[in-house]
Amino acid sequence: MAKKKAMAGTRQRALVVGVSKYAPPVSPLPAVANDVKEMAKLLSSKHGAFSKETVNILTDKLATKSAVIAGLTDTLVHAKADDTVFAYLAGHGTVIGSDYYFLPFDTDVDDVKNSCVPLATIKDLFDKSKSRRVFLWLDFCHSGGILSREITSADPIASIKRTLKVTQGQGKVIVAACTSSQSSFESSAIGHGLFTDALLRGLKGGAKSAQNEVTASSLYDFIDHQIVRPDQQPVFFGEMTGRIVLMHYASRLSNFAEPKTLTKNVTTTPSGSRTKGAWIMLGENFFIAERVRNQADGKISVELIPRSGEEESQIADLRPGQYRNEREIGLAFNNEAYEVIVENIVSEYVGAHQKWTLTLMPQEQRSGVMTEMTFNGVGPDEIAAQRAGRILINDPAPKKRNRGFSDDSFIEGAITGPSGKHQIDGCVVQKVYKKHGDSPSWKEMARLKAVYLLKMSNTIEHVIDLRIGVVRGNKVKVTFKGRRPRRYINEEATTLALEGVCELS
Repeated sequence: MAKKKAMAGTRQRALVVGVSKYAPPVSPLPAVANDVKEMAKLLSSKHGAFSKETVNILTDKLATKSAVIAGLTDTLVHAKADDTVFAYLAGHGTVIGSDYYFLPFDTDVDDVKNSCVPLATIKDLFDKSKSRRVFLWLDFCHSGGILSREITSADPIASIKRTLKVTQGQGKVIVAACTSSQSSFESSAIGHGLFTDALLRGLKGGAKSAQNEVTASSLYDFIDHQIVRPDQQPVFFGEMTGRIVLMHYASRLSNFAEPKTLTKNVTTTPSGSRTKGAWIMLGENFFIAERVRNQADGKISVELIPRSGEEESQIADLRPGQYRNEREIGLAFNNEAYEVIVENIVSEYVGAHQKWTLTLMPQEQRSGVMTEMTFNGVGPDEIAAQRAGRILINDPAPKKRNRGFSDDSFIEGAITGPSGKHQIDGCVVQKVYKKHGDSPSWKEMARLKAVYLLKMSNTIEHVIDLRIGVVRGNKVKVTFKGRRPRRYINEEATTLALEGVCELS
């Protein structure tokens, strides 16, 4: 077998840690099992910079607190100056006061401080490493907490990126899936965590440079462009100089796996060219966005390259200062939704295409009083479940409201909500299909509209899962799971789950 390409005198050390099956009451993380398996396989593949014997894998019952710390010590602290080190941890994370923790397999929820791995300990081991090429990847909630005392810039990601220059080929970098206050999400549709999915696709070739190599720099840029959720913003921290190669690819291996997310797409423009991006809803229209960025000042930046003259006109009509834009409009992307005001629009030509960058200011959400009231024993959670059913599968269907003050009339009013653009007067999936059913992307559009109404009507606070299946016999299966807003600080939030068939005609 041919030896892997490597720098002269270098060795490799890789540690892959993942906990998927926690003991109750800690919830399992099904996607982590796939994350660990794929990561270990990829690092030691024929394209990787690591050999099988240099990849240490700790999963589930093997990933105890003592084993994780011992593995990190061996991988980081015992590494020599010319070793290339790659450490990856996936699972649950938590925060207690000002301290952040990674949850190992033997977590005791009644004694987190003594049974879990402090991020401060991980950072200390990272700092002690003598290796000049160290990469630490953290995919769990609050993982950015490992850097919380280090970053003082108003825009930490921007300041970190400025250190990633290419001159000599050395670096010590930590990449966290999210900031210290955010969660790291996984998707049943993808089968991986969102961060690890982007990391894997980048390593598989999505982040290839012109030299057919995945370098540390190209991988950072790829991940940054792939994760467009404002509630999960990867954090890159450290210093790097040079072209540090993580994967090698021959020129013939130019293809890589496309994301399997519900909102990532490759669409065809009228001219026949292919455009990559994520679907977003903006006002009453849908666009492919090249990039959606949650800025440090709370504003949202959206980059669009319209696919037609009609789309150009729709974007231009959003310019602030027009009489029609003195109002809030809806924005939805992935699992997020907001009411926004368009503050600024800038257009520029990129090659033969006109690129538009929109700066949007999210507005404070206002929910109607009726959304959290009880009517004759029917509480707000049950009303929310019925509202979700109407939005997604038209069950219950809208009822004609009788004059007077009957319980049925009040319940129907609570489901429907006040008149206006957030009124739930029918099934969104059905409506979008009737309007856009001839488009191969109608399901992405219906999903975004549904996310928008589910959140703006105060039905749910977080979308956990929302899938629209294959159309068969003018029907489509819809699967949904979402978390309600928590009404009291000492109560757990209610989770709504729904699976049913929507009639499309």
